[in-house]
Amino acid sequence: MKNYLFILFITLPLSTIIGQEEKHFTQFSFNKMVFNPGYAGSTDAMSITAMYRNQWTTIAGAPVTFNLNLHTPISQGRAGIGFSMITDQVGIFKKIHVDAIYNYKFRVFYNSTLSIGLNAGLHVNTIEWQLADAFDFGDGVIPTVEGTISKPNFGVGFFLSSERYFVGMSAPRLLKSAAFLEEDAGVLSKRPYYMMGGMVLDLNKSVKLKPSMMVSLVPNAPFELDFSLSALFLDKFWIGGAYRLGDSFGALMQYELSQQLQVGVSFDFTISELRRFSGETMEFMMRYNLEFKDRDVRNIRYF
Repeated sequence: MKNYLFILFITLPLSTIIGQEEKHFTQFSFNKMVFNPGYAGSTDAMSITAMYRNQWTTIAGAPVTFNLNLHTPISQGRAGIGFSMITDQVGIFKKIHVDAIYNYKFRVFYNSTLSIGLNAGLHVNTIEWQLADAFDFGDGVIPTVEGTISKPNFGVGFFLSSERYFVGMSAPRLLKSAAFLEEDAGVLSKRPYYMMGGMVLDLNKSVKLKPSMMVSLVPNAPFELDFSLSALFLDKFWIGGAYRLGDSFGALMQYELSQQLQVGVSFDFTISELRRFSGETMEFMMRYNLEFKDRDVRNIRYF
């Protein structure tokens, strides 16, 4: 029973944090659709991305996140469609979010495109009580079955881009609902807002520089700012660093194995008080672009 009380002590405040349903990716500038539905179809062909993140590797029950998404332009590039699935496990709390995405694109000033996107899907949150390591096995206080809640949700995003810059604003979850237990009205999911931007600068014929940033705003949660700076060598190899305000810094690398296949890895190191316990955070990415016979696919995409 003593261990179970400890579990309650750490999970009750954690439930408020999980209710915010924040997504964190160090390589956010290479996986923008997970934050903004306006990005879908911005590539020259169908793009499939898988990303795995293992946060704070030395802490048992720390967040483990997986994202699989695909998107493609349609209607001769005037629109885009996509699909995204995210699974997130934090201790006994598990989330699965599945979304379908559609956007429409408008040609605007200076060869730029403005995309207005919508996402809609089902969000399934589960408390896996069987993972609770109670001291007294069979303690009647601990539920013996999973607690699951499924709710629809939708969101909107705006994405302005050209070959040299991008700016985006989004609110991917507009509906508030109980985070994990239907009757727990005190733990509601929050409505996050994301703002992002980036550009590409030519240093010389062989090297390009790509600064990117993202702001995450969630009611009753700390302000979050992510910044990354990457250098591209010979249109093949990315190497750079990342910083999350007051939390961590990291290093990232990506390589274009072919015109269609790209792989990436990043490592984060905590700089907050949690650094004494947390260990590093690892993130892996793979992207595959399908060629269209009637479309010229560029060898490298900056955004």
